[in-house]
Amino acid sequence: MNFEPQVILPMPPPPSSFVNVLAWVLIICGGCLTCITLLNNIVLSPFFTRPEVMEQSDAITKMMFSHRGYLFLLSLLSSAAMLVVGIGLLKRKNWARVTVTVIAALGILFYAAILVLLFTSLSEITNVFGGEPAAVEIQRLLSLIQVFGAMVTVFLLGFHIFIIITLCSLKIKEEFLQMNESFWGKS
Repeated sequence: MNFEPQVILPMPPPPSSFVNVLAWVLIICGGCLTCITLLNNIVLSPFFTRPEVMEQSDAITKMMFSHRGYLFLLSLLSSAAMLVVGIGLLKRKNWARVTVTVIAALGILFYAAILVLLFTSLSEITNVFGGEPAAVEIQRLLSLIQVFGAMVTVFLLGFHIFIIITLCSLKIKEEFLQMNESFWGKS
C-alpha cells in the first residue's frame, strides 16, 4: 500500500458567464454589423448625394456626407475588429479584455457625440422638406427618431460603463491572467 500524502489542488473557478455572453454578442454583432454596413453603403449613398440635401444641411452634416467613404471604411473595419475581439474574449486572451475595455471607453465618448448630433444635425434635415406637404409628418418622424435615439444612446452609455467596471474587476482579471502566461497570451 502506498501511504504517500496526496496533494489535492483546488479546481480553478468556472469561466465567467458574463465574458462568454459578451464574447458571443461581439461575434454575432460583428458579423451582422459587417453585413449592415455594406448594405447601408449601397442603399443610402444615392440619398445623401442629392444636391438639395447637401445645400440645406449644416456644416457637421455636410462634413459627414462628404467623407462618407471614410466613415464607411471605419465602420467596416470596426465591425470586423469586433468579430476578432469577440473570438479573443471567448479564448480568454488578455489583449481582448484590454481591447474591449478601451473600446468601451471610446464608445462612451462616441455616444456622447451621438447625443449632440441627434439634436443638432437631425433637426436641420427638416429644413430640406419645409415646402413639401409631408413636412409635418417628416418633422414628427424625426422627433420620434430623436427621442428613441436618445433613449437607446443613454442605455448604451450605461452598458459601456458596466462593461468597463466588470472587465476591470479583480475576478475577471485573474481569470484572464490564469489562462495566459503573459499579457499577449500563450504562443
